[in-house]
This record gives sequence, C-alpha cells and structure tokens, in this order.
Amino acid sequence: MKFKNYTKTAFKNLRRRKMRTFLTSFAVSIGTMLIILMVSLGVGVQKLVIDTIKAETPGNSIMVSPYKFEESGIKVESDREEDSEALKPKFTILDEKAIDKIKNIKSVEEVVVSTPIHNIDLELMGKNKKKASAVSFDLNNSIFSKAQVESLRIKEKKKDLEPITYGNIITNADKNSVLIGEKLLKKLGIDDYKTVIGQDLIIKTELPEAPGIPKVEPFTMKLKVAGVVGEKFPNSDKVIMSIEEAKDLLAYANMNKNYYAEKGPSNVEVTAKNISDVSQVSDEISKMGYGVTSIQSIIKGIKSAFAIAQGVLAVVGIIIIFVASIGVINTMTMSIYERTRSIGIMKALGSSRSDIRRMFITESAAIGFIGGILGLFFSILNTEIIKLALDAFLKSKGVKEVPNIFSTPVWLVFGTIGFAILISVLAGLYPANKASKLDPVESLRYE
Repeated sequence: MKFKNYTKTAFKNLRRRKMRTFLTSFAVSIGTMLIILMVSLGVGVQKLVIDTIKAETPGNSIMVSPYKFEESGIKVESDREEDSEALKPKFTILDEKAIDKIKNIKSVEEVVVSTPIHNIDLELMGKNKKKASAVSFDLNNSIFSKAQVESLRIKEKKKDLEPITYGNIITNADKNSVLIGEKLLKKLGIDDYKTVIGQDLIIKTELPEAPGIPKVEPFTMKLKVAGVVGEKFPNSDKVIMSIEEAKDLLAYANMNKNYYAEKGPSNVEVTAKNISDVSQVSDEISKMGYGVTSIQSIIKGIKSAFAIAQGVLAVVGIIIIFVASIGVINTMTMSIYERTRSIGIMKALGSSRSDIRRMFITESAAIGFIGGILGLFFSILNTEIIKLALDAFLKSKGVKEVPNIFSTPVWLVFGTIGFAILISVLAGLYPANKASKLDPVESLRYE
C-alpha cells in the first residue's frame, strides 16, 4: 500500500467513531493549544522588550562603568570577611587618561561622559521651587551622541530632528550656562519654552540634618539657561550642565572637596563605528578594568531568561500531550477489538504484518494531526479573546497604544503540530504491533 492509501484508510476508519476520535484529539489539542499560547506569549513579550530597548538605545552603544565585578569573585553567600570583600565590585577611576585611551581605540567613533546629580531644588522665572535632578557632562566630549540623535530621527521619522529646540548647546566657553529639558519646564509650569532663554536658574541643595552633626548651610548656585532640550531626547526632564560647574555641587552633596577628582564620572557612553565592532570594543575596555554593558549583552541576557521561561511554560502543554497519549493508546486498542475480523480478512487477502502496523500507526498520526490543528485553532481564538480583554482594560486606564504581547512564529506552529503527531505515533506503536501479530484464522472466527 502507498502512503496515500494508508492516510485515506486511516481517516475513513476514524470517521466511523466520530465522537471517540474527537474526544481523543481534543485531549491532544489542549496540550497543543497551551504550548502555542504560552510560547507565543513568551516570544511576544520578549520581542516587545527587545524592540523597546532597541528603540531607546542605539545598537552600537556601550555603557562603561568604573565598577566591575570579577567573575571569579562572585559568590552567592558567605560569612567570611575575605569573601564578602570579593563580592564588592572593583573600582577603577575613569580619569582623563582612561577616557583618552578609550577614544583612541580603533573602532570607537564617539564618547559621552556624564555624572548624575540628584535631589536639587530649582527656581526659574519666579516659579515655585521644584525637586529635580541634573546631569553633568564633560564638554570636551559630546552631550548627545550622533548614534542617539540618528536613532531618534528614525524613530520619530523626522530627518531634521535636533536636540536643542530653542537657544544653543553649551560648550566649555559658556561659563555658568545650562540646558533645561522641555519635560522639566512642564513640571515647573512653563509652557512658552522660548522665554526661558537667558533667564537665571537657581539651584539649591541642602544636606539632611543628623543628630550630633552641626547643620551645614544650603548650597546655592545661579546659572543662565542657554538652551532647551526637546522632550524626545534623553535627560529632557533634567538640568544639563558642564562638569566644571557641577564639581562644587558634587563636593557639597558628598561632603568631599575632592569628590570628582577621586571618583571621576559615573558613566561613559561609547559609540562603536559599527554594530559588528561592539564586542571587540567591549572586550578592550573590559581589559582596562571597567564594567561594560552593551545592547547586545542586554538582549543576549533577555533571550536567555525568556528561553527558560518559555521552556517552563511549554512543559505544562507537553505534560498534557503525554497524558493525552494514553487516550490514543486506549482508542487504538479499542479499535483493534472492534476490527479484529476485518484485520483477519485483510491478512487472508495478502496484507502483511507491516501493512497492518503502518495502517494503525497512520491512524494514530491522524489523531495527533487533528489534535494539533484543533489546538492551533483554539490558541488563535484564545489569543484574540485575551487581546480584546487587554485592549479594553488598558484603554479604560487611558493607555492609547496597546502593545501586542503575542507573537506566533511559523516554526512554533509546525513544530508543535509535528510534536503532537510524533507523540501520537509513539503512543500508537503498541496497539499497531498488537494488531499486526493477530492470527488471521483466529481473527476470522472472532465475533
């Protein structure tokens, strides 16, 4: 017999017991549905997270930190003092020599050097004081990297998008000048951004009082607004200043006159010339003793975490398919008893053991195939129901753009249906072997 004839006979035999076939296939479909649904959720959320990171961070960007964990020194738990010391990250100051060395790496295109400043009070144009944050930049390098600007231009579909919407960017020649972001101006209650150019910005910070420590007078500095940063750009909710202007502020906040000289900048963002250069640049900077994080390493970590999660989610469906395989064994065994006389006639007419075996295995595969198709249908139906419910819920909370948390790759559909067929075939091996071994004479006498 040809495969086509086996298939035709298998579906013909299954149609004779429609309800039993449906119930057995339905059990397989539940497992198939759960595998497709759960893995689609994992793939969809992973894609959403990765796409969000890619949209916010250029692919050829590398974050450099003065703190680096030594791999051999990381331990889960330890009471010994020397082990607890090993858990502390190694600190290597990012001084000018180190930054120049990074800039001279062959595949480095640009460097951005910055240090954040938290908990400051702002006063602008007589508006009430507001708590805010600032970030200071080494103006010998860029404030906004070319990769960052280009990434936002692509995202916003505006080729002429610039970081500074009003005024000018600050340079080393601009003493006592700062930039202020549009998001921060909104918080201050200022709608006409152009009016702030040239205005005085008063920054004040105060150390918290502590018992037994004399009160320290608040630190105040007056700066002029040179430009306004567009709300689409990073740090548009902060004040942007030169590191030279920020040194005294950092010294006061950390109660250390030499704070910046000892600690250096907190962050250095390095832009590689090409995405393919990121790994090589990261390795060279890491060898210098600094911690490095790139979008590739973040995405790699995310994919590893989601792979584990997807595996755990899929296990539930796999278990159900294995349980459903018991139903396949039962269905095919019952089919043998019902068709014993027919098997005897087939053998009497010249059908071999392998013909009988293949016929029953094909029927088992058909049950798995039907279960897989039903599972795919149920997973699509459930996905749409969940999407509608999520859409209604998020829109009721004021969310305009509802993310798609499901993504069903083609390999998942074919792989899951194939797996359902495989398990059903394995489950049908015992009944198929049993049917093939029936004695034709005894089978013909069977009532």
